[in-house]
Amino acid sequence: MTKRLAAVAAPLLACVVLTEPAKTAEHGKSFPVRFGGPFELIDHTGTTQTNADFAGRFLLIYFGYIHCPDICPHNLQIMTEALERLGEQAERV
Repeated sequence: MTKRLAAVAAPLLACVVLTEPAKTAEHGKSFPVRFGGPFELIDHTGTTQTNADFAGRFLLIYFGYIHCPDICPHNLQIMTEALERLGEQAERV
């Protein structure tokens, strides 16, 4: 299980680690990108979801666009393939 999860998580983590730090528009200064922490979002059904709703589970959040004919389907296919590789363990994501 750990090896499969690592195989899926490693490319995602590499994207995060290798990404240049964000810059503020006002000052052009870099600041560290922070991940984790509490959140509150509206899901596709209009229901409010918080980090507490996913306690004890892995969480993958994807922000797509209303009109994204090229990149979004490709990225969703990559995530689908990663979840398929996890098999039954994908239920934990």
